[in-house]
Amino acid sequence: MLLVLLLLAAGAMADAPPGWRTYRDPEQRFIVELPESPVATRDSQLTPVGRVRTELLVSFREGAEFRMEVHGIPAVALWIVSEQGLLDRAADDLLENEGATHSVESAEPKGHRPGRRVSYQDASGRPGEARFTLAHGRLYVLSVLWALSGRARAGRERFFDSFVLAGEGAATQR
Repeated sequence: MLLVLLLLAAGAMADAPPGWRTYRDPEQRFIVELPESPVATRDSQLTPVGRVRTELLVSFREGAEFRMEVHGIPAVALWIVSEQGLLDRAADDLLENEGATHSVESAEPKGHRPGRRVSYQDASGRPGEARFTLAHGRLYVLSVLWALSGRARAGRERFFDSFVLAGEGAATQR
């Protein structure tokens, strides 16, 4: 019986979640902390104003989903749509994709960069928060969706605050 308990305890320790990890973008565009090693995917879509390349990092912990998205904005879009228009569209798209039933939006610059903050509930009632930043022809979207029991809510500020654009030290960030 003691041997079984020891084996179970050893298995639980092996499954214990490791600490937060710093993710450094391979192209040196940003740094962000994530609670676990992320799953990375890339996508590309042709739009009327050009090709939009998207990179997505997803990390899970304690029922929460932490996402970091980078969208390359075509030059034509930057000429014909204002920065606020791009942020509005990005926030609307996220809320639509999540099936949001309630949201609160506010402007939130990241240093001297235009930005937006959105708090919402998804279609299942789970609370979420997203922050959008435009910089260097890219839209950066950081979002956290947590379980209703969500102990992981405390990690959201660490995630958001850890985001630093290349060449812009932490001292210039919010």
